[in-house]
Order: sequence, then structure tokens, then C-alpha cells
Amino acid sequence: MSKNAASVERQENEALKEDLATNKAKLLEVTQKLQKVETLQKASEEKYKKDEADLKKEKQTFESKVSQLETDLQ
Repeated sequence: MSKNAASVERQENEALKEDLATNKAKLLEVTQKLQKVETLQKASEEKYKKDEADLKKEKQTFESKVSQLETDLQ
């Protein structure tokens, strides 16, 4: 292998190493964003479930009050 070919190969290797480092950094960034999104999604789902349970309880209370009023009116 000539000096020129070896030099070109080293340059290509360095470029590949830089690309690899860049891609690893991007992967880390994307992974962190994904974890944040998953955490926010889980929190949203938990809030939705709590809100749904609260609304069901409120509905039952309201239905009970309506039933009691109907009974009182008879």
C-alpha cells in the first residue's frame, strides 16, 4: 500500500470515527427525548385514569341525589 493510499485510508477511518461519535451523541439525545416522552405519556395516562374515576364517582353521587329527589317528590 502506498503512502498516499494509507493516508487516504486513515482519513476515511477518522471520518468514520467522527460519524460514529456524532451518531452516538444523536442516539443518546433521541433516547433521552424518548424517555421524557414516555414519562410524560405515563403521567398523562395516570391523570386520565384518575379524572375518569373522579367523574364516575361524581356521576354516581349525582345519580344518587337525583334518585333521592325523585323519592322525596313522590
